[in-house]
Amino acid sequence: MSKKVSIIMPTYNYEKFIESALTGILKQTYTNFELIIVDDGSTDNTWEILKTIKDERVKILTKEHSGIGKSLNLGFENATGEYETWTAADDLLYSTAIEEMVNVLETNPKIDFVYTRCELGIMDETGLEERYRIPYDQKISMEWNPKTFYDEFNIGIIWLWRKNLRIKAGSDYIPTPCEDYEMTTRMIEAGGKFYHLPKILGWRRIHNLASVKSLSEEYTKDLIQRMQKKRNFLQNKGERI
Repeated sequence: MSKKVSIIMPTYNYEKFIESALTGILKQTYTNFELIIVDDGSTDNTWEILKTIKDERVKILTKEHSGIGKSLNLGFENATGEYETWTAADDLLYSTAIEEMVNVLETNPKIDFVYTRCELGIMDETGLEERYRIPYDQKISMEWNPKTFYDEFNIGIIWLWRKNLRIKAGSDYIPTPCEDYEMTTRMIEAGGKFYHLPKILGWRRIHNLASVKSLSEEYTKDLIQRMQKKRNFLQNKGERI
């Protein structure tokens, strides 16, 4: 029997995008999944949209607004799948994304984490109109290379891993921001084996509602420098990353 996939979707005031994100998941060709949506105290029409979902594979959790890191932790605390992933409520998975990534893990037992490419959609000021698409990896190679990862966080947004890798790395995400980057470094340092599947299997929206726009440049620069120091420390000790 196919292994169950847990998909976590944190959301906060994304009523403009969440319906298409949900459609992309519910139309996956791989059907043995659970979708755990964590509404982070939305104040727009998100909850009204979520109440219309009738698919039994979907579980909806709500909490007071406290950021994406805590939303992810709540979602994964309730996850029951052997494979895991998370996706933002303003992004879109293409229909074969989960199936193709599951196939990599099923046929390659030594691989713990698989990631793919996506396209980048630049939206207008309302967040509703797609202007154009460009390959997400146009400037930075996405081939697996730990050094490039630490320097550029080059694995995109479409990924799948074995649950035991997250547990081994320390299961909780840090508070927003850069929670995805920080968790993935821990997965590397926990001995995870990463694999790049060179296919475009989703679409990332860039728009004026995205929380990434509010990130402090000093904060992200400091985090990257700290991650690079961790990398250099491990390498100087003779450890492979």
